[in-house]
Amino acid sequence: MLTGFVNWLLAKRFHAMAVALIASILPWGFWLSGAVASLWILRKGPAPALPVTAAAVVPSLLWAIQSDVMPLCGLVLIIVMSLLLRVTVSWSRALIGTSVVAALLIQSGLLIPPHADQLLAQMQRQSPEVKAMLASYAEQGLNAQALGVLVMGVLSGLVLLVVAFGVTLLARYWQARLFNPGGLREEFLKLRLKPVELLIIFGIALLGMALGIFSTMVVVWLPLMAAGIALVHGVVDLKGINGLWAAIIDILVLVAWPVTLIVLLLALIDSFANIRGRLASNKH
Repeated sequence: MLTGFVNWLLAKRFHAMAVALIASILPWGFWLSGAVASLWILRKGPAPALPVTAAAVVPSLLWAIQSDVMPLCGLVLIIVMSLLLRVTVSWSRALIGTSVVAALLIQSGLLIPPHADQLLAQMQRQSPEVKAMLASYAEQGLNAQALGVLVMGVLSGLVLLVVAFGVTLLARYWQARLFNPGGLREEFLKLRLKPVELLIIFGIALLGMALGIFSTMVVVWLPLMAAGIALVHGVVDLKGINGLWAAIIDILVLVAWPVTLIVLLLALIDSFANIRGRLASNKH
């Protein structure tokens, strides 16, 4: 059934345009329209996919006019990630490039929620910890109000980055299902940040923080998280462990901050130690 649906989407441009347009009109349906556009970009290329991409984007522009820019920004990130993956055939480069674009969107203020000041005030009333943290920043001479609002924008950006990554993975899975069975699994298990890529993302983050552009911290987060998840899946595969454990860790990465930190740290170590390469060598 899935194979038939994907074949139908690729058979005629009109099919893909219709699905992308209708999905984009629906509230938070941008992920499906983004997946369709991503599939066409990955399989057909940017030029043939342009009408499909436009069909996905136009309704999101109408949402943006009504003060909901999240669908538009989400589509931008999905399209950028798909284009970079198509051109570089490298998940690490696609993730880094897309994270840079997300940082620019955050810094522009587009991802700051409407009425952020009121939301921040409500958070301070409901959470003494947040209130104490902002008071501490104010004592250090920082604009705690502006910093709190920026944090909201960063959180929105991180959510959209995760969605863009998931949607692009879905489109890549559709493509692999038809034309390269098992290809996505092999491709994803190889995801690892090279030392030079690690230096680049930390360099961008540190330079941004030195210049007061705190949104650049997101450039580190998604590439490391994705590399950490790929590492966990790779180790599970090499050791022949039940794949359920990898799925449990995937969920915990999103909901349990300590697990997230551990996975990020493992990805950092793996950039230099190449844990999967060593395990594969020992296995043989």
